[in-house]
Amino acid sequence: MDELWFCGEVVAPEGLGHLEGVLGRCSWPVKLWQSGYDGSYVLRSDPGPVSLHMDAGQGSTRVFSGTIDDVDRAAALQLLAELSAALAEGGLRHRIELYSTPDGPLIGYLHHGWPQTAG
Repeated sequence: MDELWFCGEVVAPEGLGHLEGVLGRCSWPVKLWQSGYDGSYVLRSDPGPVSLHMDAGQGSTRVFSGTIDDVDRAAALQLLAELSAALAEGGLRHRIELYSTPDGPLIGYLHHGWPQTAG
């Protein structure tokens, strides 16, 4: 199985701090981490199949990216669907794209209130 790549955006005008309870429903260890830079909360994942990185200091729209190792595409989409469900439950508009390589092609798209555009 290959490494798969993902990226996404989440619109969080009030921040991410309210996600603490819903993130625990993910089967992989995604956590809130409070930045020492500006005190905002960002998403990070502990060691496991999913490596997720989100930088602080981005304003209300947060960009994130990462990789998923040692799972097939269907399993990778399921792991990202868990994150998408948690973000949706938290009332956050978002999109997550899954790629087979860092520069494409797109192999999966998840969203809440953010329809996919042609292109």
